[in-house]
Amino acid sequence: MKRRSDSSVNRFILQTVRKEHPETVEQLVELVHEKYSIPQKEIMEHILDLQSQGKLKLKKYPEPILSASKYLFSKRAQWFWIVMFLTFATISVTFFIAETTFSILYLRYALGSIFIFYLPGYCLIEALFPQRKIDLVERIALAIGINLAIVTINGLILNYTPWGITLTSATFSLTMLTITFSTIAVFRKYKAQSEK
Repeated sequence: MKRRSDSSVNRFILQTVRKEHPETVEQLVELVHEKYSIPQKEIMEHILDLQSQGKLKLKKYPEPILSASKYLFSKRAQWFWIVMFLTFATISVTFFIAETTFSILYLRYALGSIFIFYLPGYCLIEALFPQRKIDLVERIALAIGINLAIVTINGLILNYTPWGITLTSATFSLTMLTITFSTIAVFRKYKAQSEK
């Protein structure tokens, strides 16, 4: 009895796909649910079973292409705003809060460490690999490694400038690098998603 109802549900699903051409799986589930009073989870199991048998082919629905301004304020660009917040929080804690405040001193050390050891390298990695072709652990390792090279080269170049290696010159140059790399990265990520 159950086998017969399963086969009739499967036949109805295939007929509905051929005749109705639902655009999404949700629409297909609704159409089947109107005909048969079975739970939607069970209908999904039938659809997935038909797909695994090769009788039904589901297409991935493309993500909508956002405008540049909408992309910048979407979830996909949250990392950019986090980087900007950390950068400017580091500058604020470094230059505008006195070192005598003991509790803020630890915040200064924490933000400074993230800024010196991670942010510019992370932004460069995001710019070089705008699509997720490498996993998170590889990104973190590459960001730390590249960041050490960036900070070293930055210090070497600053040594031969009239400003020398000071707190102000090092912070300013690393801030400019971070902002430049993150802006390039967000532009490349937007371009990559609009070309899909």
